[in-house]
Amino acid sequence: MGADEGDFLELLIANQRILEWIDQLKATMGPQKSVQRRKHIIMQLKTTVEEKAAYAEEAQRLGAVQVLTSILRSTDDDE
Repeated sequence: MGADEGDFLELLIANQRILEWIDQLKATMGPQKSVQRRKHIIMQLKTTVEEKAAYAEEAQRLGAVQVLTSILRSTDDDE
């Protein structure tokens, strides 16, 4: 497999995982949703984005920042 194919596959996988995390985060929004689950997903996303450039690129492209900002706005300070 060439470098271009490897890069493409890495971006494809990153895309799918980021979309899954965004969907999971959206599902945890709301007052009766699990704060612990939300924190776990955010930490997974954070760690992976910090470690892998393809994930950072896809997170930015797919709007993860906006989703996280929305969560912060809807979260009470005491959570």
